[in-house]
Amino acid sequence: MQIIYHPSDSFLTQASIVLRIVDYLGDDYRPSHVIFDVADYSDESAFLDEFRDVAFSWTRNRPTDRTPSYVQQLMQREECTNLVWFSRKAINYDEVLFTWVIAHELRHVYQSRHDIPRADIRSRVRKLRRKQEFIYLPSSVFAPEEIDSDVCALRVAKQIYGSEYVSQFLYSHPLPRCPDRAYLRLLECLQ
Repeated sequence: MQIIYHPSDSFLTQASIVLRIVDYLGDDYRPSHVIFDVADYSDESAFLDEFRDVAFSWTRNRPTDRTPSYVQQLMQREECTNLVWFSRKAINYDEVLFTWVIAHELRHVYQSRHDIPRADIRSRVRKLRRKQEFIYLPSSVFAPEEIDSDVCALRVAKQIYGSEYVSQFLYSHPLPRCPDRAYLRLLECLQ
């Protein structure tokens, strides 16, 4: 796994956290490349929307156009089979939330290599969404791959930092994908 810093290499703490989480999860979660990028793409409409997100995972079957030139050059290399990109916002997160984002994106790497039980995830989410506390959650957060990645992130964070601490931390720090606390409760029900 190659770690790339754009434009500088001042993210050694974050890189060590990524390495620790990758080692913890295993080789099926290991991307070929990780990028720490502090550039601000918020006004760059020429680039994919992913560059305005907190982080994203890329595999060979996804587009390489509409990306910064250094990313596009990397994506075109034969050894780049998948990569995880972290924004300045993610890099600056507290360690627990950064761990969450790492585990979430690494789960997408895993998903690119293995099937997940999509039908089962949809069924379990559908049942939970019937409960009053979950009916107002936006439907955009319920894609099986995203739910699976967030459940993985919750599990990893709790295993590393302790269940009680993570629960307390996350109730006071909104999650990037869905800041509604009901979403966290839904993930806890799915765990």
